[in-house]
Parts: sequence; C-alpha cells; structure tokens
Amino acid sequence: MDPRDRRLEADARKVRELVHQSDLIDAVAVGTTGGRPPEVWEVTYRCRGIVGKNPDESPIYGEYHRVRIELGRDYPRTPPAFQWLTPILHPNIEGREPNRVCIDQAHWQPGQHLDAVILMMGEMVQYKNYHAEDSPPYPLDREAAAWARAAQAVGHFSKSRPVDPRPLLRPEGAPPGTTEPVASAPRRVRILGASAPSPGTARPSRVRLKGDS
Repeated sequence: MDPRDRRLEADARKVRELVHQSDLIDAVAVGTTGGRPPEVWEVTYRCRGIVGKNPDESPIYGEYHRVRIELGRDYPRTPPAFQWLTPILHPNIEGREPNRVCIDQAHWQPGQHLDAVILMMGEMVQYKNYHAEDSPPYPLDREAAAWARAAQAVGHFSKSRPVDPRPLLRPEGAPPGTTEPVASAPRRVRILGASAPSPGTARPSRVRLKGDS
C-alpha cells in the first residue's frame, strides 16, 4: 500500500470512530470500488444550525446539514475539497455555488486528519466557531457575515452562547443518546482569512482555517 492509501485508510478509521462516538454526526463513503480506501465522503450533521433568515431578519433554524468532501489525488499534501449540499447561512461557508468551506492550501496541515476537520465544520454549523467581522481575516460569505453581525448584536447568538451548545461527541464511555450541553468550553479553531484585496483585483474566494496552537 502506498503512503497516500495508508493515509486514506487512517482517515477512514478515524472518521468511523468519530461517527461511533457521536449522536449528531454521520459519514458515508461514496463510490468506493475494488477495495480501495474512500476518497469521497458525505457527512451529515444533525445539530442546530442556521439555514436562512426570516423577513424580519431573525434566523431560520435547521437540524439537517450535509457536506461533500473529496480527497484529491494530491491529498494530504493539498487540502480536501468541500461542497456544502444543504442550505446554510454562515460567514465562513458559501451560501451560493460553488458552496465552498473556509479552508485552503496556505494553512492546510498535512498531518491534520479528516475527523478533526469534520468536527471543526460541525462546530461552525453550531455557531461555536465563526468569524463575521469585516476585517482580517475576511469572511468567505460577506453577505452572511453582515447578517451575522446584526443577529449577534440583537442577541440571537454569540460565541459564548452558540446556536447549539451540545458537544458533538458523547463523553467517553457514555451510551448513545446522552449528548447534553456541558459547562466546559468546546475545543475551538481559529478561522483565518485572506488579506484585503488590492484595488482592481478580485477578492480571494476562500477563507483559511487554522487550528489553535
């Protein structure tokens, strides 16, 4: 087995362990053939997130979210490609085509496994992890970011009071169905953006995602 296949096998094992430890996350390998390790995943989150806004600008909540993850030929040297498949309103996920998620080559760490990225995106859905400020790092979806700043100002959510406070993983040893909010803060990652675009140039289309040191 070549190094890339060994990495894909390790990722598959970690993703399946993650699913086993969560009541809120499911992941299915797509299009596997010939006994090869998975290169495409579809991940489902069954946690509370924001899927749109009402005419009065209040959030529309949803509890079903899906993302497609493709591990390309140069993975893990290059990051996975993400496409969000369900409606979402989040500063760091594109709400329109091509529905990308904020991760890029510049801050991808090849040692970062797929299960950790799946957890990061789940915390983004829950609004535990987001960057809405119109300053470096810049949001990926600026229209959603402007809405999020206003929604935060009127108290719909905040980083200390997320949309869904539940942990994505059950406490170790807990049986299924026991996921409850906990007092301790969840593990967070920083969302880092590209530099401000120069006059006359296109704004970078992605926002970088980097873990805390």
